[in-house]
Amino acid sequence: MPLAPLTATDQIVNVYLNSAQDECGRLTALISGYTPGDPLRHCFRLPLDETEKALSTEQIAGKVFHLLNVGDDPDMGVPDQRALAFRLSCMRSLSVGDVLEIDGTFLAVASLGFTEIEAPDRDTIAPPWR
Repeated sequence: MPLAPLTATDQIVNVYLNSAQDECGRLTALISGYTPGDPLRHCFRLPLDETEKALSTEQIAGKVFHLLNVGDDPDMGVPDQRALAFRLSCMRSLSVGDVLEIDGTFLAVASLGFTEIEAPDRDTIAPPWR
C-alpha cells in the first residue's frame, strides 16, 4: 500500500542524514556525532500517525529512530510503509550524527538518545537529489 500524499495539515518529521567525511571518505559523524556545520542531506519527510502526534518530542524521536532502523524488517512484524519508503529513498538507517526536525526542534542522534541542537545553517543542508 503506497503512502498517502502529504497535506498542509500533516505533522511531519524531517530527516537529515549527516554526510561529513574525513580525508579517506569515512563518515565521521558515526564516531563523533553531529558537529555544527556538518553537511546534511534532507532525505525524508515522515508523516506522523494519530497516536504519534500526542507524544512528546523526545518520544517521537525515539519512535522515529526505531521505525527507521527496524520498521521495514518483516521479522519485526508487519513492515511500516513509512519505513519502507525511507529505506527506498535513503539507502541507510538513521545513525549517530543524523538529525531530526520535529515541530521546529532539532535533535541530533547521539550514541545514547538525542541531543537538542540549534537549527543547522540552511547552507549546510543539501536537497535529496544531490
